[in-house]
Amino acid sequence: MLSLKLILILGVILKGLECDDSINPHEYYDMIPSFEMNFKINLRWYYEDCYFIPLNTHDIIHAIVHVISGGDNTIDFSIFDPNKQLIESKPKSPFSWYDNSDIQIPGDYKICIRNLEHHEKKVYINFVSFSKTEITEKKNEAKNLNETHSYMSERLGAINDNIHSVRRSQILQRMIHSSDQYFIEANNEYVMYYSIIQGFVIILSGVIQTYFIKKLFEGPKQIKPRA
Repeated sequence: MLSLKLILILGVILKGLECDDSINPHEYYDMIPSFEMNFKINLRWYYEDCYFIPLNTHDIIHAIVHVISGGDNTIDFSIFDPNKQLIESKPKSPFSWYDNSDIQIPGDYKICIRNLEHHEKKVYINFVSFSKTEITEKKNEAKNLNETHSYMSERLGAINDNIHSVRRSQILQRMIHSSDQYFIEANNEYVMYYSIIQGFVIILSGVIQTYFIKKLFEGPKQIKPRA
């Protein structure tokens, strides 16, 4: 019976979260409570028990009180804001819950339960609060991480492109250098062969010129008389 009613209450709470644009109901279970109380007590007859929960502006609070056994299974439930103003009251109630997804007045909220019967009652209590500021900060941190990751990916992509450009330039320079080297080697070989041939031509020309000059300066041959 307790579980079914708590499920219904949690359904109401989650339904309220859906109306809050700043909170995604699917992220509700991932939130870390900034304050939580979850226990059972035996509330003596004609006795009031109060609890104080510190809340900041825009915080979220959920309070659930259920009478498990004792007498008529009802208690008085009330909540006071930091200015001691009554903001919630449920007299003679077997189940009481309160949820506020946008606290406007920061401070200590006072939650009281009263047993006005001559019977001790066993009561289940659950108080939970969440800090919207912390949730927003976590979202901003995640967003900043995503932006940083995107920026780093973009920069790494640009660096990678620059590296490819440098590699292409290096390859092109090596190709040009190799081509020039082959051209120089081919020219050197051509110059060497041309020099050898030219040397032979010069030597041959010198020999021929020497021969004809020698012939030019030779006198006529004398004819000896016959005896």
